[in-house]
Amino acid sequence: MPTQWEADDNIRRNQLRLSLHLNVAACGLRATDVHGEIRYLDTISHASRVLEVEPTNVKALFRRGQAHLLRPNHINGLALALEDLRRAAELEPADAGVRSMLARARAQQKALDQKDASMFGRMLG
Repeated sequence: MPTQWEADDNIRRNQLRLSLHLNVAACGLRATDVHGEIRYLDTISHASRVLEVEPTNVKALFRRGQAHLLRPNHINGLALALEDLRRAAELEPADAGVRSMLARARAQQKALDQKDASMFGRMLG
């Protein structure tokens, strides 16, 4: 193991690390644990690590947003998904996958808003 890295080696090593984190994040959306649950937290964790270094990485934003959206029973999942997916759509407006997932998140938000409005209407009515 070298103890001193050249600047070019550091750049290549860090780019490889980002690629690996993005790949693990993608795998987390498809892999299951021993209980058959999809590994959303792996996706969120690895995508977040990429975003610490590259806050404008569209793939990381998309994958983390997708994991937040698809993760069942997460109290802030929809809000977090919308935040990431909106940012990804701003950065890459032509990406069909991002637009599709953002539309899905917006549809879920609209359905939730209608459900809440109905419930509050009954409470106040």
